[in-house]
Order: sequence, then structure tokens, then C-alpha cells
Amino acid sequence: MSSTLQPELNNSQFSITSYGKDFIEINGKKWRQSCIISTICKPVSWDPVSIYEIDESNLSEIKPLQPEILILGTGTKHLFLPPNLICLELDEEDEISAFLGVKKNKTPSLNIECMTTAAACRTFNILASEGRKVVAAILISGENLI
Repeated sequence: MSSTLQPELNNSQFSITSYGKDFIEINGKKWRQSCIISTICKPVSWDPVSIYEIDESNLSEIKPLQPEILILGTGTKHLFLPPNLICLELDEEDEISAFLGVKKNKTPSLNIECMTTAAACRTFNILASEGRKVVAAILISGENLI
């Protein structure tokens, strides 16, 4: 089973046009592996195929995009990341500031919203159509995603 999404009035370069059991479609191109999609950058493949494989190093690939929100599509079930990964700092405090005891202004956080893949696809398009700086990380394991 697959679902085609209604096109939103969207100024972003990329949107999710469809999704199914083992794929998502971005601008009409099917992706059959986990991927990261942003409103401003070309989609890229992403290594994790399960929420249990996600760690700080995987999320660090998303940090340079500095999204307002990261939507994580977890498959058919609404699963959550461990609390230590839900809200990560976008910029690390540099060693010199830490050594000198200089407090930097609080850095913005990478706020992560976990939801089913179907909900993540719809939510990404809605937020993108509002002009929000949004990124979606969609997990595709090939096993009954939607």
C-alpha cells in the first residue's frame, strides 16, 4: 500500500510526494533507504535503519543544517529516542571557552519530534509549506514501514 500526498503550496526545493511500505518519494524520485530530507538541500542517504541504531554521531550529520525542528519517521510504530538524544546542542562549547571558564550564550538545540513515517511525511510537507526550516530523517528498513 502506498499513499500519494497532495502537493502543498510550497516554496521549498524538496517535498515528499508519496510514501509506501518500503520507500518514500521525494520530488517524484523513490528512495528505498533511510534518508535525510531538508527544504533547502538535496536529500542524502542515512545509515540507521532502526531507531535503536541512532546515536549522537548519526544526528551530528543533521546539525549543520540547523533546522528549527527535526522530524524523525520511525516506521509503523511511534517510537521514541532515549532522553539524552531528544534535545542536542547544535554547537559544542569550544575547549578554550571551557578552559577559561567563559560562558558562551546558550546554543540553540536540535529539537527532535518522533512520529510514524506516514505522519512524518505529512508533517514535513506542512511545515515546509509554512516556510519553516525543517528537516526529516526517515528510517527505511524494508520491513512494513507504513
